[in-house]
Amino acid sequence: VFVHSSEDSRAEDSSLVKKSTRTNSKHLLASLRSLVQSNMKIAKVSQSSRADSSGESS
Repeated sequence: VFVHSSEDSRAEDSSLVKKSTRTNSKHLLASLRSLVQSNMKIAKVSQSSRADSSGESS
């Protein structure tokens, strides 16, 4: 009986893990997209600031 109950709990854990990984992957994708967007903005700003500084130094 003890072994059977532990197997049941394991099955429940695996199903819970699958559910959590599904939601986590969606959340991760969303956060990755926002990260990429913010990085692109930062890159544009740094490029423009670099162009300004190089123009001033020359």
